[in-house]
Amino acid sequence: MPISREELYAAAVDRVTLLPGITVYQGEVPAQPPVTLDSGGEPDPAGRVAPYAVLYGSAGAPTAGGASLNDCGDHLDWTLPVTVAAGYQRDLLDAIDLVHNQLYRWHPTGLTGFVTDGFRPVPGFNPSTRRDDDVDPPRHFLPLLYRLIATT
Repeated sequence: MPISREELYAAAVDRVTLLPGITVYQGEVPAQPPVTLDSGGEPDPAGRVAPYAVLYGSAGAPTAGGASLNDCGDHLDWTLPVTVAAGYQRDLLDAIDLVHNQLYRWHPTGLTGFVTDGFRPVPGFNPSTRRDDDVDPPRHFLPLLYRLIATT
């Protein structure tokens, strides 16, 4: 049975969806994401967005690592791009910590016919937070990139 990219993606979405206070989107963000609330539970007067994460699927690439002598079984080096965003820089940094701690070293279980190692950041990928003024209201964001190896 081949490795299911959809199953890997769904497991990652389910994992990040467990986080309190972070809205999770799959591949796209609606025009009006939820607004951050102040300490009294009122909407932010500036209308800044509440923290959210966008998870994107990927194709991955076959890998020779662990291939058997008779060349049977699948091996997939799979990446998970995640963008974390929030209306305020401090909220973004908190959300990055939450998402990272939820994914780092976690390996999906209960998959159909294949197993994985744990999610790890892609070596050398070290972006900085940025502010996006092309959306209204503006927001801060950071792309993250995780990978794992799946094998049958």
